[in-house]
Amino acid sequence: MSVNPIQLWQDLRRRNVFKVAAIYAASASIVIQVADVLIDRIPAISEPDRFMTWLIATVIAGFPVTLVLAWLFEIGPDGIVRTKPGSATGVGAIVISRRIGDSDPNSAEHSLEYLSARDFQLS
Repeated sequence: MSVNPIQLWQDLRRRNVFKVAAIYAASASIVIQVADVLIDRIPAISEPDRFMTWLIATVIAGFPVTLVLAWLFEIGPDGIVRTKPGSATGVGAIVISRRIGDSDPNSAEHSLEYLSARDFQLS
């Protein structure tokens, strides 16, 4: 199955994924900078390096979760509602998989696929 990149791009824009990514990146940057400034002034934190490492790891781990939630849900006047599937791609996932049947188990060849929810419908 091939994905039309233009349709995928339009669907990402329609679902506000890019806006959410930009807001998340800006907010995360501000939180990390404020924490870095305040970390030395808070005596309760005994190991500031460990705290900053934990904070940065949490911010990085939260980024893909935020993008998935931005893809699935929309915040509007009606509250948080599930985004209506578009005609372009529907709900899907990008999967990185190892080639099946590869004779060399240490081979680094991988494939990148976009799986649409239409592929999984039972009808």
